[in-house]
Amino acid sequence: MVRVFHALFLLLFFAGCEENAFGIDNEYELVDIYKPENGVSWHMDLSDNPALNSSDIYFMNFYSENIIKNIKKLEDNKKFCQIPAGVYSAELERLFEIGDDLYPEIHVGKRVSADLSFFWVNIRADEIKELLINRIDYASQVGCDGINFTYVNLHNYDTGFGIGFYEQIDFNTFLSREAHKRGLSVSFQDVDSQIGELLTSAEILISQECFVKNNCSRYETFTLKDKPVFNIEFTDSISVEQHQEVCLISRAYDIKTVVMDRLSGVITYNLSNCKLEEE
Repeated sequence: MVRVFHALFLLLFFAGCEENAFGIDNEYELVDIYKPENGVSWHMDLSDNPALNSSDIYFMNFYSENIIKNIKKLEDNKKFCQIPAGVYSAELERLFEIGDDLYPEIHVGKRVSADLSFFWVNIRADEIKELLINRIDYASQVGCDGINFTYVNLHNYDTGFGIGFYEQIDFNTFLSREAHKRGLSVSFQDVDSQIGELLTSAEILISQECFVKNNCSRYETFTLKDKPVFNIEFTDSISVEQHQEVCLISRAYDIKTVVMDRLSGVITYNLSNCKLEEE
């Protein structure tokens, strides 16, 4: 009898809380979120003037002076606005400052070797999380349907902060929760080591070069849940002669792949619906 009373008490207690025992906001569970099924078409154009495209999902640049104009222009697509969550760029902040928020110098770490205009940030810091909440708020207000979070794998790099794997998972879960609370779908990019932990946090995953890195098979866990995985290969890493092999691997793991020019960001080949030679 005591156990029954205790269980009933806990049920009533958590039902009256804004946040449940697992740290998930009850409001989050009630919001209508776009949840694409595997098989949807996609396109990416991060330029300031993205071209019209009939794909179901369109990945676009959040840090653009034309963000509102571009949102209206792509009204027929589900728009995923790309936000680099784990880095700071003084250039981007000057171009597109939201309010008067500035990244505290103490939470800005080492330079990103792959892109010297970016610096890693301390994702543990509450100040960094508040800045990201401001950006998620703005994405919701201007009409983004979802957010593609990039630079969300700091545990793989020398950032100056010694971010661990589970600290990264906590941060990514935080991003997902805040986006979902505002009715935004979530995509994470380059999280091949986190797939199992993010199964319920993301609607889409994006891989860069899973063919070149030989890790496309890792994403099968996600596609088996009928969730889409999109992959980007680059023209300077694979040849046209390799397209058939890329096609074979992509189809084997139910991944939709495009080939992009690394410098311009222009998609040069779409292998999402490619046919094998024997077909």
